[in-house]
Amino acid sequence: MPRDRTLLERFYIHDRLSLRVIAGRFRTSTTSVHRALRAVGIPRRRPGYVPLETCCEPACTRPTFMNRDKGTRHGSRRCRFHTRLREAMHHARYRRERKTEMTRWSDDAMNRPRSDQGGAGAE
Repeated sequence: MPRDRTLLERFYIHDRLSLRVIAGRFRTSTTSVHRALRAVGIPRRRPGYVPLETCCEPACTRPTFMNRDKGTRHGSRRCRFHTRLREAMHHARYRRERKTEMTRWSDDAMNRPRSDQGGAGAE
């Protein structure tokens, strides 16, 4: 396991690879990677969700997109392009559903007899 600080920084901090992925690249154990990080003075990240390296969409090899929303960072399974595309599709579907809902309401209002037209409530 090389103890080169710039190489370990690039993999662990900039590329945000997990210890397991780094260990796989060097064909060693996660313990030896952790020891190498400690030896060069790189602090360990908090344990938790490990983001994917590349987009989960088929045939897409772009890196995953880290969202920055209101000061927090949360990982995504998709690249920036597919994240934006998915959001656009979601909003289009919502607008389409909302439009049909509004049309249904206005159709009901148009077909409902008014009290001054001699409907069920008129005498």
